[in-house]
Amino acid sequence: MWNVLGMEYLVKEETLLFTEKVKLDTGHLDMLIHNAAILGSITDPIHGPVNIAGMAEVPNVNTLGSLHVTQASCPSFFKARPS
Repeated sequence: MWNVLGMEYLVKEETLLFTEKVKLDTGHLDMLIHNAAILGSITDPIHGPVNIAGMAEVPNVNTLGSLHVTQASCPSFFKARPS
């Protein structure tokens, strides 16, 4: 049986709720698929204004968000599955 859960990677409360739900529902985690990625706003940095906040959002979602969820989920990966 598959359980599919969604969350906002950058919202700490949602990440914590995700890991707690996994613990309560199954006690372990078999697979974690990271399907979050954004391109960000594409602007012309030479002729237009540079959007620093927009540039910082891309690695926050694409890299740091995945890392944060993986770290929070690791204990569930290493629990023994029920027989």
